[in-house]
Amino acid sequence: MSQDLSGDWIGNYSYPGELEPIPFEATLVESNGKLTGETKEPGHTLDMGEIAHALIQGSRTGSQVTFTKVYDSIEHEPILYEGALDDTGTEIEGLWTIVGEWSGSFLMRRPAAAEEEVEAEEEVAA
Repeated sequence: MSQDLSGDWIGNYSYPGELEPIPFEATLVESNGKLTGETKEPGHTLDMGEIAHALIQGSRTGSQVTFTKVYDSIEHEPILYEGALDDTGTEIEGLWTIVGEWSGSFLMRRPAAAEEEVEAEEEVAA
């Protein structure tokens, strides 16, 4: 799998139960299998403010993607993300974990792929 993960991504992560998914934007930089980048999402606590910013660092081996997200605006445990890149290189899906506290799912897509899916759903609905 040779797709470079560098670039912009959009997605959401979900908490267990009936809590609403949280949307986020990510910018990734991949170099020799190492990942760095940042995320932005709506702040969902007073400490986070309007926009919560976090730095990510991780790696990719084949289709397996792992990274740690650390918020820079609040004191928070690191969040571990483990997912799989699809065959087209446009989607990463997996699980996030805050050790001993929470875990849930996440899905992130390149913006063009997400737009194409919305357009396809609109055509089906029409």
